[in-house]
Amino acid sequence: SLGDLVGAGTRPAVEAGGRAPALAGDSYVVTDLRHLPLDTLPADNAVSLLARAEAMEAAREVLDLVDDVLRVLEGPDRGPLQDIMLRWLCFLGRRLGVDLNILMERTKMTKLKQTGQLRATLEERFDAWNEELRAEGRAQGVERERARLRRQTERKFGAATAEELAPLLASIDDPGQLDALADWIIDCANGRELLARLQASA
Repeated sequence: SLGDLVGAGTRPAVEAGGRAPALAGDSYVVTDLRHLPLDTLPADNAVSLLARAEAMEAAREVLDLVDDVLRVLEGPDRGPLQDIMLRWLCFLGRRLGVDLNILMERTKMTKLKQTGQLRATLEERFDAWNEELRAEGRAQGVERERARLRRQTERKFGAATAEELAPLLASIDDPGQLDALADWIIDCANGRELLARLQASA
């Protein structure tokens, strides 16, 4: 029953000053999870799992949460609630940019769990996601540096030189080359010299 899954210890107490973070009836509790201290909730509890999901700050926290959802909500009587929780974790994963749809592939997920490979599979997905984020960050950093160097070129040598520089600059992905170009902008006496140095280094 819902009472078995939630448990009486889950109902939040009225906070100091009389402000209650929950509306409670005989058979339900409606609470604002922002006011629900996680350390006061029972560990093996459906509401605790939901509160932890909502409070996640780091994507990798979902790995431990998946383990606990599969453990706490195991069994035919808790299967529907487990499915709901896994769907919610998939949604949270998408919001964070991580593909957790494997949690919805029940046959595949069960096989991975039985062979002890589920967590490793999820960790691989998180590693791939982290690498994508790092690559995206590097690309954004290079693009910002290109824009900065073009502005500096325009300020020192004029718009015409900056226009000629733009296609050459677009082909540079190496941070070391961009650093060298920053030095050349300072060292070169005119735009022709700057462009010649850049073309010679290509």
